[in-house]
Amino acid sequence: MNGNDMDKLDVLRRIWIEILEDEDITDDDNFLAIGGDSMMALEVASRARELGLEVSDSAVLRHPVLRDLADVAGFAPAQAG
Repeated sequence: MNGNDMDKLDVLRRIWIEILEDEDITDDDNFLAIGGDSMMALEVASRARELGLEVSDSAVLRHPVLRDLADVAGFAPAQAG
């Protein structure tokens, strides 16, 4: 896992901790198994975009393990100002 992958993993972990209100999120946790649902997946996707990651709510549901989601997440393109 390279530095960018670790950054994505850390960002997504912080989002999950906030949304799921669980400080003990690990890389192998499954979003759905620890209480996540489709509405929370929308919130994950929205917060990820705010923090510079490209991840859809459907990706959260298709790749519910944190490590797997980080693998498919991308960095959002820089917006022109």
